[in-house]
Amino acid sequence: MSFTILFDMDGTLTEPRKKISYEMVSILDQLSKVCNIGIVTGSGLDYVKQQCYRLWDDLISIDLTKLLIMPCNGTQVYTVVDGNTFKENYSVSMRDKISDTTYQELIRCIMHVQNWAMRHPEFLANIPLTGHFLSYRESLLNWCPVGRDSKDTERQRFKMQDDVYKLRENMLNMLISHLNDRAFPLEGLKMSLGGSTSIDLYPAGWDKTYALKHVDVSQSYFIGDKCTGQGNDREIYEKVKQEGLGAFEVTCTEETVQLIIDKFLRGMQK
Repeated sequence: MSFTILFDMDGTLTEPRKKISYEMVSILDQLSKVCNIGIVTGSGLDYVKQQCYRLWDDLISIDLTKLLIMPCNGTQVYTVVDGNTFKENYSVSMRDKISDTTYQELIRCIMHVQNWAMRHPEFLANIPLTGHFLSYRESLLNWCPVGRDSKDTERQRFKMQDDVYKLRENMLNMLISHLNDRAFPLEGLKMSLGGSTSIDLYPAGWDKTYALKHVDVSQSYFIGDKCTGQGNDREIYEKVKQEGLGAFEVTCTEETVQLIIDKFLRGMQK
C-alpha cells in the first residue's frame, strides 16, 4: 500500500513567502517516486502557486499524479493537471459556516485590536505597515498585523520583535478578550499563529486536521515547523503522530531536506 507525506509549506518546504529551492524540488522529485506528497498550508492557492511553481512548471518537476495541494488548512483541494491548469476538487466557505453577520463582527473586533496596537510603541507603532492586514481565503481569515505586502526587511523586523515580545500572542489574547466582552460565539471559532507574521482564524474543526479527510491518516506522515503551543501545525502533528505513521517537527527547510534523505530516501534503500 502506498503512503503519503503531508508537508506544511512556509518554514518547512519554503522559507516564509519565498520560492521553493531547486534543492527541495529535486528532493521531492525523488520522494514522489516512492510515495504521494501533499502540501497542507494556511495560505491560499495564489501563494502556493507563487512559492511552489517549480514543482510543476520547471526543468525539474515531480510526478503530478503524486501531488495533492491543500490550501487553507485542507478546506480546499487541488490537483495540478499541467503547469498552467489547477483542478479544484473540494472547497468550503467560512462565511457560510459561521454566518455573514458573525463574520462581519469578527472583522470589526480584529480591526479594533489592530488599531489599538498601531498606536502603542510596544506593539506596532515603530514597525512599518503596508495596510493589507486581512486576507479572506474562503475557508480561512488570515490576519497579518504587519501587513501581507511587507518587504522582507519589514517582515524580519516584525518577526524579531515577535520572537522576543510575543506580539501576535498578546494581540490574539486581546482579541479573545474583546470578543468575550461582545458575547461573540467563540466556541465556533479557532485561532492559531500562522507562519512567522500571521494569525489564522477559521471555524472550529477547520484546522489542518481537516486535510486528513482527503487521505488515509493511517498511511500518512506529517512534517511541519509550528507543531507546539499555538502553532497552526500542532493539531495535525499530534493527530498524525498518534493515528498515522509518524510526525516530525523541523525548524528550517534544511532540516526538511535532511529528514527526507535520512528517513525516506536513504531509509527506503536499506
